[in-house]
Amino acid sequence: MQYKAKADTPFFEDTSTQMKKTYKCLYNHDMGSIPQCLTPALTSCDQQVTRQQVQQFIRDVADTNVDAILCCPTMLRRVLWRSEIDPHWQKEAPLLADRDDEDPILARGDQSMYYRMHRYIMNGGDPVRDTFEAVKEAGMDFFISYRMNDWHYFELEGDSLLLDTFWLEHPHYRVGEFSESYPFLDDWSEPRVAKLENYLQPEVRKHYCDLFDELADLYDIDGIELDFMRSPLYFPPSQLQEGTQAMTEFVRSVRGILDRHGAQRGKHLSLCVSVPSTLELCSVVGLDMALWDKERLIDQVRVSPGYVASFDLAIEDFCHTLEHARIYGDLQGTWAVQKDIRGHRQTTPEIYETGAFNFLKRGADGIAFDNFTFTYPTVQGNWLKPGRTDGGCDPPLYILQHIGDADYLATRPKHYFIGCRNIGWRPEGIGRFPMMNRIETTMAIYDDILCGQFTSAVLRVVSGERCDDIKMEAQFNGVALSEFDHRGELFEPLTDDGLPNTDEVRHFRVPLDKVKTGDNALCIETRDTPRPVEFIAVELALYVD
Repeated sequence: MQYKAKADTPFFEDTSTQMKKTYKCLYNHDMGSIPQCLTPALTSCDQQVTRQQVQQFIRDVADTNVDAILCCPTMLRRVLWRSEIDPHWQKEAPLLADRDDEDPILARGDQSMYYRMHRYIMNGGDPVRDTFEAVKEAGMDFFISYRMNDWHYFELEGDSLLLDTFWLEHPHYRVGEFSESYPFLDDWSEPRVAKLENYLQPEVRKHYCDLFDELADLYDIDGIELDFMRSPLYFPPSQLQEGTQAMTEFVRSVRGILDRHGAQRGKHLSLCVSVPSTLELCSVVGLDMALWDKERLIDQVRVSPGYVASFDLAIEDFCHTLEHARIYGDLQGTWAVQKDIRGHRQTTPEIYETGAFNFLKRGADGIAFDNFTFTYPTVQGNWLKPGRTDGGCDPPLYILQHIGDADYLATRPKHYFIGCRNIGWRPEGIGRFPMMNRIETTMAIYDDILCGQFTSAVLRVVSGERCDDIKMEAQFNGVALSEFDHRGELFEPLTDDGLPNTDEVRHFRVPLDKVKTGDNALCIETRDTPRPVEFIAVELALYVD
């Protein structure tokens, strides 16, 4: 089937018989979590994936502020339904023998993931259908969320079953090597970038449109999300003008698919997009947000920091520029105050609630979640090795009860932070750090400090190395702060993963009457340092008791 849309195609004329829905909370569900996460439905390493495990992730968020599930129907790049477009489970999978749990091949994480799902699907399981039914039973809406250029395991080309057939069979459809600078690249990511799919190729765009058309046929979806954050490069940077036009053509085509299926079902099908944190970065990627909004191609925009949480999202700019689409601030399941993978910490309840309050007060229409599922312990490699898990704990599900209620969130303690720009392994990480020897920046606070609910405030400074022997002075809105000794975290962490050492942090008391609603000036200076100090984060805690 061919998909062609012209710029003057009147997609803005809503032919559905129902009004467009509004949502309070969008929840992205990565189905790759099903074979990895230990949950109440899968409590030990020797259990197999069941329908109960598939649906556990939906039951977790039922009867909360979450009203739309953005279901990623793939395990990284491998489809998880019996597709006619990518018939892996009908043609290739039956030829792969089931693996005994002791098989050495399962010591590698991607193989363990694949063969656990292989066993489930080959025994008649349909994880997308099972998820869809759980979502509808819970009274939520069901979106397909598709990763538009996932780069997981590219380094294992030809040796990973999580790489999809289309990508493997068409290496000539890839971006290829280029020499131009690009804001989403670093030394870690660059070897993978040349293998990303090139959306200037009509065949690439058609392949995804075919998949979306098939998914809309198979499931009574309420919408589709195009996840442009996995991964944000869709053509060679030197071809920005042509690439931007191709991406708009692609989005028009997807809008056309949704309009056709929506007309058949008598309802409007939404198109959501997950995009970089600023309109400028969207333009660099070739995502013409203003035009898409003008043509009413998109209904929801999930403004994302990438893999690691940040409050530095340009919410106001999106709200001001886009007249029709609803804007959602994205909360990530990890946040970084360290410089590398060992520094990734589970996002705490206080940070989730602070972030949601932050985004709502700045004009966001709602809140979105990404990787919340992976708060659960995840099993890496061979499942029969008890205890071989990657940290984790039960996710803080209770926060979802009020996460879209700004009035409730205003009463809660707050944990504001500014983190690293270069986190060492995720190129889309954003932030203002590191800074050398001196911090001079602002922190925006959206709480009404004068309401009297807060009882104390603490500023914490984090460095990448030992700094307890460094002379340091701190000012908050021009007022000198007194330092005090504190050995714990500002708030109770979910796990011990990525916590800084006690000799890498400094704590200062902040007078509450010096904290104001709006921008607050921070200045931290070192004196007579025996060595350079690299600051990687600053945090502010507002306590209510």
